[in-house]
Amino acid sequence: MVECDDGCELSALAAWSAERLARFQQPVRWLRLPETLKNGGIKISRRALCEWVRQQTHATVS
Repeated sequence: MVECDDGCELSALAAWSAERLARFQQPVRWLRLPETLKNGGIKISRRALCEWVRQQTHATVS
């Protein structure tokens, strides 16, 4: 998980990680975290995050 400004391009993050990380360490997919998951304070609920990622995966596969 990486926090960045709204103007940050996911392709720029992918390029940055490709230069610095071994292929097996690079993320397979980049998703923008919605503000609704960040409203719970300092920590993000792992359960809510897992459910949200699961929904995103099903939305792109279906």
